[in-house]
Amino acid sequence: MPTTRRSKTKKTLRKSRLAPKAKVSKKTKSSRKKKLPIDKALAAKIYHLMVQSRLLEERMIQVYRKGDAYFWIGAPGEEAFGVPLGLLTRKGQGPKYDYLHLHYRGTPTLLAMGMDP
Repeated sequence: MPTTRRSKTKKTLRKSRLAPKAKVSKKTKSSRKKKLPIDKALAAKIYHLMVQSRLLEERMIQVYRKGDAYFWIGAPGEEAFGVPLGLLTRKGQGPKYDYLHLHYRGTPTLLAMGMDP
């Protein structure tokens, strides 16, 4: 049975997807050893707030599934964006401070700004 044009096209597509891996140069390997641009205490604080936010979301899911809440719209997966935003926000009133219009995915930001879980 002769091969059709369609099957040849599929084979070439498969080959193009399986491109060889790029070699990593020594320069790239050494650049991975650079220090973090932030100090360890701030990195630990960000990590702690991200974990706290995720645990709060998991607890809210449990409450909803148990039937103790009518609905739940959460923000799992938003920790990496929300926590640094909350830490960078200037809290207060007036034009010298930041204005935030948060929505249902603002839990990590509020935790980083000092909200009690």
